[in-house]
Amino acid sequence: MRQLYGSPQNGPDAGFDAVMAELAVADSPKSCISSEDFSLLYDRPDLLYRLRDAIRSAGFVPTVIVYVRAQVSYSGAIYAANVLSGYRLPFTTFLSDVISRGCYVWDGGFGPPFDYDVLLDAFAEIFGRDAIIVKPFRSDAPDTALLRSFMSILLPQFADLAYFSVPAKRANRTLTFAAVLRLLGAQNDFDEHLRFSPFRLRDVLRCWFRFAPSNRRLAARYVVRIPVFDFLDLVRALPIRRTLSMTRQLWQARRTLRKVTRAT
Repeated sequence: MRQLYGSPQNGPDAGFDAVMAELAVADSPKSCISSEDFSLLYDRPDLLYRLRDAIRSAGFVPTVIVYVRAQVSYSGAIYAANVLSGYRLPFTTFLSDVISRGCYVWDGGFGPPFDYDVLLDAFAEIFGRDAIIVKPFRSDAPDTALLRSFMSILLPQFADLAYFSVPAKRANRTLTFAAVLRLLGAQNDFDEHLRFSPFRLRDVLRCWFRFAPSNRRLAARYVVRIPVFDFLDLVRALPIRRTLSMTRQLWQARRTLRKVTRAT
């Protein structure tokens, strides 16, 4: 899908035209094209029209399925994922961009909007409001929940999911604090189970003030209620953990994160 907005492709068969050609010969009543890069097209109506028309030309009626999650947990997860891909700005800079702009900035480009109503309205304008299906995603849900939810949309209503085979564990879990710090160049011996939790309580509150109005608009227009933060997000923002050792590690990890990103 990167070919749509001019980014390098992942291979000779990964371009938009190749995908549409494959879709045109698909012997199936339904097909699925999945890419998180679609979210970057929200401010390019010309490309959304091209996407819609290409799907229609292949003989399908396009439906847009979007999963959204609490902005606080989403921010932490996407920052860690971006670090894996080479992002090196401090978390404080990343979060300030998200709160002030509604998206983060990377090499002069913008990430997807954290105002979910802005994202969905752009697709609804082109594909039609009835073509938009919005579902909530919870990071603390069972690992199989997302796949089962998605398949319940994609498969016929009479399909029995009782024997549907899914991976036992989620493949793309958020990186641990130790893993993020290593990618940023910090040598550390933190517990490999220490969750990446860079948010402080005031960061959670800043996000709530910024995105609560957007989430209310989302509920009114698309009948899906998403909190800006879950209860666990609030707990994880606390500066303490169950034991003194875990509390000390968390404090040191957050301090290391601030130091290493200032130096990069």
